[in-house]
Amino acid sequence: MVSEARHGRLRRLFAILTAFAALASGWEAYAQHLRGAYDHWLMWTPVALTPPMVLAAGASLVSGRLGRALLPWLSILVLIDGVVGFVVHVRGVGRLPGGFRMAVYNITMGPPIFAPLFFLIVGFLGLLASALRPERFRRLA
Repeated sequence: MVSEARHGRLRRLFAILTAFAALASGWEAYAQHLRGAYDHWLMWTPVALTPPMVLAAGASLVSGRLGRALLPWLSILVLIDGVVGFVVHVRGVGRLPGGFRMAVYNITMGPPIFAPLFFLIVGFLGLLASALRPERFRRLA
């Protein structure tokens, strides 16, 4: 694994993982927030951040320079959005009738607490992909 990281192959892997995880978490956020009728403006943020995150992860596969320019900043935005979503979802569970005294029911039926953490992981993967060394290709002689 250390050899893979030194040769830059790990960056490509993390960029691919970032793109697929962003698609999965963005679709999940879209479907779940559709169920909530996009009642609050913050429900749109994971849906709006998903396409640029996928494009930035794809750009880092094509161009290392473009990936270093876009991916870290979008990853930080996604990380922040995941933390904010987690806090909002926990508050939403607490506001349901019975609050955390009926935690088993309210966590099951209320806003999914761990869904924003999936989006947070996408941001973390993007930061890892942007921090790793780009792949070096050997010239054929």
